[in-house]
Amino acid sequence: MNPYIPTFSVPVVAVSSFLYSGQSPEYLGQDQLTVELPRGYVIDVSWYPEHDPQGHYVIRVFFEFADQERMLPRRARDFKQMIEIVQELAVRFSEPEIAVSTSTEVANGA
Repeated sequence: MNPYIPTFSVPVVAVSSFLYSGQSPEYLGQDQLTVELPRGYVIDVSWYPEHDPQGHYVIRVFFEFADQERMLPRRARDFKQMIEIVQELAVRFSEPEIAVSTSTEVANGA
């Protein structure tokens, strides 16, 4: 059985997948999917508790290192829902950042 590799509507740097569409307990563990995005963001998918069919996918986004999380983890019990969340986050964290001035910077002519 080959691992499932999701498709993305945005460029990705690398994908490491140990995802299988069936939820056989032997395939449910940590480091199920890692997606590296061009701007240094990484999407990480793991299954918790490991090898427990009653568990859930945990989807995290971090910047360069795992201790630099950029959002609260999202959860999904369903394979399809997890893939949709990962694809949505890939788009969101691939968009260019827009610098926003604060009202005091504008008022001071900065």
